[in-house]
Amino acid sequence: MKSINIEYKNGDKLMEYVIIVVLSLIVGTMVNIVCNYNELKQNNLLLNLINNSYRNVRYIAVIAVTVFSYILIYIKYETKYEIVSAYILLIILLISAVTDIKSSLISNRLIIVGLVLGLILKIITFDLDTIKNSVIFCLATGGILFIVSYVSKGGLGMGDVKLMAVFSLFMDTTTTITVFLMSLILTAVSAIILLLLKKTGMKQKIPFAPFLLAGFIVYAMFL
Repeated sequence: MKSINIEYKNGDKLMEYVIIVVLSLIVGTMVNIVCNYNELKQNNLLLNLINNSYRNVRYIAVIAVTVFSYILIYIKYETKYEIVSAYILLIILLISAVTDIKSSLISNRLIIVGLVLGLILKIITFDLDTIKNSVIFCLATGGILFIVSYVSKGGLGMGDVKLMAVFSLFMDTTTTITVFLMSLILTAVSAIILLLLKKTGMKQKIPFAPFLLAGFIVYAMFL
């Protein structure tokens, strides 16, 4: 009887991972559609999506990162609330990373959606202290980074400032600060490598959103 129970539990766990993989494939595909809608809608959206899904390196990378990250988050976090919060945040980071690479812009609509969803997630906890502290931390994060952006004369873009404010609404103080610092380190290392390889200039801005996404993934892997 004991071996039967073990087999059941293992099979149940396997099914959970199958569901996560299927969900992440759907999410990755939707991210590609959102980020590349204008390109895909020409002629036949579905056909273009299918063709790009196994030919275009960027499309493949988005789906691969989504699958890997969703499994990683599922393993790292214990409660359903934490998992759902991290999954939604990851979608926002993925879309921001792709659009930042493509056009050096982060959509204000995406920021607004992120703030609304983050606030809803806090409200459903029915904990007034949690809601209050999260809103204060979000405003503080946005305010401090706005000053940093102003002092650095755009070294940290306003899109990045708003994205970090969204991040702080989904995650706690420790996670936000840790991921932000890790993202800065990853950005600096990449900038040095690109300069050494003469792939970029001293005044050329490097998209920050991809490194914020990378910082969050690294944090989920090792911390």
